[in-house]
Amino acid sequence: MKTTRGIRNNNPGNIRNSENSDWIGEVSKADKKDQAFEEFKTMAYGVRAMMKLLQKYQRSHNLHTIKELVGRWAPSNENNTSAYIKIVCQKMQVPESVGIDLSDKATMCALVDAMCYVENGMHIPMADIEAGWELL
Repeated sequence: MKTTRGIRNNNPGNIRNSENSDWIGEVSKADKKDQAFEEFKTMAYGVRAMMKLLQKYQRSHNLHTIKELVGRWAPSNENNTSAYIKIVCQKMQVPESVGIDLSDKATMCALVDAMCYVENGMHIPMADIEAGWELL
């Protein structure tokens, strides 16, 4: 079975490269192999970056539902956003229009777990997700 790009890059949310962001735990520019997507030293650092972005969406853009958060994370010009939202809602057992609190560890970890599943076609270890939370 081929390893997905997100797993290979320790970037389970498939965060694109940006010159505007220097992430904690990011692979040095000289060691990068993927010019399109971020690469992290460990999965926990990749999860942390994902969590930081999601928290920014909630804080700076006032996005509080799965529909809003995933709609920004995975825009429809690149993704089947409605299918993405549906899977995340099913995995979290939460309707798409209910507000969620990303300052709550259990909620954030469940959201990241579900989104990483959609992004990679597989779950990453919950220990890596919780380690990402601890790095916030």
